[in-house]
Amino acid sequence: SHSITLSHGPVTSLKWPAMTMDFVLANPAMLDGLKPGSKVDIEFVERDAGEWVITKIQPAAQGQ
Repeated sequence: SHSITLSHGPVTSLKWPAMTMDFVLANPAMLDGLKPGSKVDIEFVERDAGEWVITKIQPAAQGQ
């Protein structure tokens, strides 16, 4: 499976602090057009215990 390392802010619903962590990509083609270091908006789910899978990734909206 393909993974991506992201730095994210706090995720209050999961009681996560801001951190850098690895996510699995539901589909590696999701990264097409994205460059390392880009700010992105993501949606993710927990597929198995501790396995966080990105189901949607896109460039962050301007001004965020």
